[in-house]
Amino acid sequence: MSAPRRRWSQPCARQSATLNLGEVLVLVRLLHHRNALFLFAAICVTAQTSTDRYPVVKDGKVGFIDSQGNEVIAPQFSSAGDMAHFDDGLAPVASADGAGYIDTSGHFVIGPISEWGQPRPFHEGIAVVLVWGKNGAQNTPALIDRTGHIVYSGVGTSELAYFAEGLSPFGDAKGWGFADKSFRWVIPPKYQWVERFADGLAPVQARGKWGYIDKAGNEIVRPKYDWVCSFSDGLGRVRIDIPAAGERATVAEMYGYVDRNGSEVIRPQFGFATDFREGRAFAIPPGSQHPGIIDQQGNFLHEPAYDEAHEFHEGLAAVRVGTLWGYVDLDGEWTITPRFEHADDFWHGLARAAWKDRYGYIDRAGMPVWKLATPRN
Repeated sequence: MSAPRRRWSQPCARQSATLNLGEVLVLVRLLHHRNALFLFAAICVTAQTSTDRYPVVKDGKVGFIDSQGNEVIAPQFSSAGDMAHFDDGLAPVASADGAGYIDTSGHFVIGPISEWGQPRPFHEGIAVVLVWGKNGAQNTPALIDRTGHIVYSGVGTSELAYFAEGLSPFGDAKGWGFADKSFRWVIPPKYQWVERFADGLAPVQARGKWGYIDKAGNEIVRPKYDWVCSFSDGLGRVRIDIPAAGERATVAEMYGYVDRNGSEVIRPQFGFATDFREGRAFAIPPGSQHPGIIDQQGNFLHEPAYDEAHEFHEGLAAVRVGTLWGYVDLDGEWTITPRFEHADDFWHGLARAAWKDRYGYIDRAGMPVWKLATPRN
């Protein structure tokens, strides 16, 4: 088999239900100010520990605080968007000496290596770095293990590789499939496009339509939808597009959900919907511009009353009403009333938020744990 070509298999970006129907917001928020840059990113939910580290950026340099708001790693690394997060004890960072990975005390465990740049987080023991080309040569993405050893590289390899459930999308001249960590084909490259595995299923595109396959390559949902997302909370979000009549015709998007057996448990009907998390999702019903909360049968548990809503994390969801953000619980009740200019998901007991004059972290009661010392002008 010829060396497979790799592309980024990104899970469907965390999305919010907004009043702009059909608009997908990439909710990686990068708030910039001449004296501060604050990172907003979606990351996985796990229990809070004493070694949790939360990224902050001051004067363009990345540092980290602990869960009490204490600065435990001084800002010293190059700003790297949403990449400076710890995964199993390591975080990708870059410095004047090169790129590498630090532990929770801030010490380099891998690198820094001057020939590396743009390090990515580890996923299932594999991460990607960009090896700078010399003498005008092209930069080459390389996959490394947790010792820093390069395990795979090659022309066409993306710097945004992503393993999930032991497999990662690869492609060649025939199309896209999946290879394992030995970089051998498990599912041959025969699809137009593929996405990551979750709950044992992966989205695939064939003949312009989307469906799902299992890890043996069996089509559980034949390609028939206009778009699908990786499974979350046992359900896959799907979309059908309905062309509208008239000279200025537009496409009406309708969202629904399928289960792991391929059954349409919630028929496509919503103007927009988020993935399910913790048994809840936000959806915009027909004729409305506001998202409400639904259960996994498609019943509204809270009437459509918000202007924008993120998915649930740790039992709370960031929700906007008017110009201000707050947080609601799984029943849609306000836990933290709207008071922030921006708000992100809770992660390990803290959430990143922005007030009118500065940025910081809050706890589940909405109390500030850390605030940028210098307000905005």
